[in-house]
Amino acid sequence: MSDIAKHIQRISWRFTTKKPFLPDKEDKAALNEIIKWVNREKDERYNKQNVFAKLSIYALMREIDYFGDIHFAERQIHDVLKMPLVYWLDRFRLMQIMRSFADTKQMLGIEDISDIWDRNKNLDGYLDVEKLKLDATVIKNLEIENKGNLFKSLDSWQQEEINKKMKYFITELLNEYADKP
Repeated sequence: MSDIAKHIQRISWRFTTKKPFLPDKEDKAALNEIIKWVNREKDERYNKQNVFAKLSIYALMREIDYFGDIHFAERQIHDVLKMPLVYWLDRFRLMQIMRSFADTKQMLGIEDISDIWDRNKNLDGYLDVEKLKLDATVIKNLEIENKGNLFKSLDSWQQEEINKKMKYFITELLNEYADKP
C-alpha cells in the first residue's frame, strides 16, 4: 500500500470511529501528508498543461476586460468549459456563416448567433441547416436575394469540414506548444 493510501486510511479510520476523539500526532501527520500530496499533484498537473494554462489565462483576461469583474469572468470560463465540444464546433461554424453573411445579425434581428443554434439543432447537437432554412423567425423578413445569400453561406460551411479543420488546428497547436513552458 502506498504512503498516501496509508494516510487516507488513517484519517478514514479516525472519522469512522464511534467515539469522540482529539486528533493525535499521527492524525495530524497523516492529514499534512495528504495535503502535501494534493498540492504536489496539482503542481504536477499544472506544469504538464502549459498550453491549457496559457489559453485559460488569455481567455480569463479577455473575459475580465469584457465583464470588468474577475468573478463574472471566472464563471464565464467555467460555463464555456461545461459545454460539450460539439456546441463550440457548431457555434464556430455558425459564427463563420454569420461573418460571411455580414449583415445577417442585423437583418435577422438577433443579438447572438446562439439564438439561431438553440432553435435549430439536431438530436446530435449540431445545427440542422435544413431546419434553419425553414425557420420562419430567421427567413420571414429576408428578401429573395438575401435568402439566396444566406443559404449559400450556410451550405459553404459544412460541419464535418469545420470539425476536421478544428481538430487539425488544435492538434497542431498541441504538437507545437504542448512541451513548451
